[in-house]
Amino acid sequence: DPDVEQRTKLYNSISNQYFRYINNVMYNVGGIYLNEVKDGTPGKRFQSVPKNTQRAALKWVLNQTKNCDWLDNKEITNKIGLGVAISTKIQDLTAELLWKSRNNVLLSAHVSKDPYTIKEYFDDLYSGIWESAIKGRKVTSGDRIMQKMMITSMASTLADKNKQKLTMG
Repeated sequence: DPDVEQRTKLYNSISNQYFRYINNVMYNVGGIYLNEVKDGTPGKRFQSVPKNTQRAALKWVLNQTKNCDWLDNKEITNKIGLGVAISTKIQDLTAELLWKSRNNVLLSAHVSKDPYTIKEYFDDLYSGIWESAIKGRKVTSGDRIMQKMMITSMASTLADKNKQKLTMG
């Protein structure tokens, strides 16, 4: 592999697979099971993923996102060329998924008898993202990316709401 093309493809494949794992677990957060139930057949056409499963999935995703620096092994990355650290890309993409999941959590809570509410979701998200500050431990790059995402997303949402008020009022 003199031009490191094969190693680069392999490294990217491993990184992409890891992100697919994270993404697949994210489907549980605000998730809804869809069942094909015909008229007259017992069963529910849709039901919310249980609250504990959603909560555990969120916790797992946050943990993976904050601790994926292992992907940036310098022995490997120094040999495959210049690029943004894969962990940073994964953290950024996951941060977007976490913010966008709020809509799924709202819908899932609406159809559940024991909902994982949007308040619980944001409380868990806040606790997970700001855990280092809450516990007084050193902030990692993953922590910083997630914290920046939360602040930026909230500020953007508030700015959009204020812009809507100005144009409507």
